[in-house]
Amino acid sequence: MSLERAVFSNYEGSFAIDRNHPEARIQTARSVLEAKVSIDEEGTLWLDLDTQPRLEIRPYSETEFFIPGFNVRGRFILDPLSGKAKRMIMIFAGVSELTLHRQD
Repeated sequence: MSLERAVFSNYEGSFAIDRNHPEARIQTARSVLEAKVSIDEEGTLWLDLDTQPRLEIRPYSETEFFIPGFNVRGRFILDPLSGKAKRMIMIFAGVSELTLHRQD
């Protein structure tokens, strides 16, 4: 699915969850699990998740996405007033769910 850059810009930002939160099952040495969503010059959406390599995010609807090569899908929860993503929910292997909250 192809979305316009204006839609992607609603997803850009920094998201995080406290590492001690019950949902935070990803191993990291830091106390906070951080994720940054950005758009490159070509209009590709990217996810920088803590210390992991940069991953491409591909949309399959206006708020839902998957990460090619991984059994990960997710969705953005938008603020009804601003239209910006206020949460990012990632679902691993269709079983484990992680909710990250906007930090900026």
